Amino acid sequence: MKVILLSEVKKLGKEGDVVEVSEGYARNFLFKQNFAIQADPAALSQLSQKKSSAEKRVKREAKAMKKIAQMLEGEHVVIQEKTNEQGTLFAAVDESRIGKALRKYSRNIQDSWIEMDAPIKEIGEHRIRVNIPNGFEAELELTIESKSD
Repeated sequence: MKVILLSEVKKLGKEGDVVEVSEGYARNFLFKQNFAIQADPAALSQLSQKKSSAEKRVKREAKAMKKIAQMLEGEHVVIQEKTNEQGTLFAAVDESRIGKALRKYSRNIQDSWIEMDAPIKEIGEHRIRVNIPNGFEAELELTIESKSD
């Protein structure tokens, strides 16, 4: 009997796979546990539509990530922070602060995409790498300036 797996089943397959199993195994285990449905023509058609829409979504997301990478590449971002008289920052600039500044380019930018060895603790010029999903990355120039009250 052919079935479509609704979730991953060890030693059988992953979600969306069409597999051949014995009728007893399908009826007594897979169907009762909601791990699979029978692979009739309607279910197979629905599965192919689902896979097609998932592929389109992945392509659309990749295109959006590429656009963000192109937009950020080589950009010069300025962040103003409070400092003491010696030019030392009161608070270090971390991924969340940089992410907040980068969201003016795109709301979709996540703080976790920003790659830093350690938070920035001094004013000046810094190079920042942004690792964007789907294999894209951008490098930009970040300037930390002293904020005047």
